[in-house]
Amino acid sequence: MVSYAIHMDTTTKRVIENIRGVSKFLRRSNKNIAETVGIAIATYDRKINKTGAFTIEEFAAIADTLKVTPIDLFSKDLATLIDELPDLLTEAA
Repeated sequence: MVSYAIHMDTTTKRVIENIRGVSKFLRRSNKNIAETVGIAIATYDRKINKTGAFTIEEFAAIADTLKVTPIDLFSKDLATLIDELPDLLTEAA
């Protein structure tokens, strides 16, 4: 049996942590995000839990769903994102 372990780099881990953290803060389930983005829940779960290999289009749609920018997910730590979310949600309204 061959095992193909996929290891995420540090940036990918931070982005995935940010997606998970903002999703939890906004009370958005994986199923809800997958449906909003337009991908199968199994695909979303595999990508969020194992590979982190979202397409550019998927990543942009995830950020939009979470009311943040893709740059925010890349460049900010989770605590900063959570602190700024109320302001971002007010601006988006």
